[in-house]
Amino acid sequence: MAKAVRTEIRLQMNGYGLTTAEIHYHLPDHP
Repeated sequence: MAKAVRTEIRLQMNGYGLTTAEIHYHLPDHP
């Protein structure tokens, strides 16, 4: 189960990596 969950999380990170990066990039954290 643990390996399956890790694989799923890893696939999600690979699939949504760019989306997450864009979200963080557009966050109002930069002055």
